[in-house]
Amino acid sequence: MQEQKTNSSSTGKRNNTRLAAVKALYAAQINEKIDSKKSPTQLTIDIVEFYFETEGKNKNLDQEFLIELIQGVFKNTEELDNAIRSKLNEGWKLERLGPVILSVLRTAIFEIMNCNDTHLNVIINEYVTITRSFFDEKEVGFVNGVLDKIGHEVRS
Repeated sequence: MQEQKTNSSSTGKRNNTRLAAVKALYAAQINEKIDSKKSPTQLTIDIVEFYFETEGKNKNLDQEFLIELIQGVFKNTEELDNAIRSKLNEGWKLERLGPVILSVLRTAIFEIMNCNDTHLNVIINEYVTITRSFFDEKEVGFVNGVLDKIGHEVRS
């Protein structure tokens, strides 16, 4: 993975890319229920093409990073879900989490596990901010808690 640049346009691009990945993975979950014939690779291609067509050739997204996040989540879903399950309270099941929360958690945990060039607090803060754009503080706190616990286990 490329080293993250520190200028503000690069940071904004990275932030936008994370949000696009979450949206894309959410769309893939919904699409999978409608059309399960498509492979994760084909879904990735379709989603990336969609984003780059609809966002005006996407000068605000890092296509390489977007593909890395989406494909990484698709390829590691079982491992990511096991990490999430390990942090759920007794009696809670993964199926109880909605597709948006799952998309946020899977993407964030993938990045925590695989993108060591980005500081843990930056990753957690980015995904907490994304969660805040969709949910109230209860869900934001939940996501923050799960990511904090997993992040400190993985990066200790």
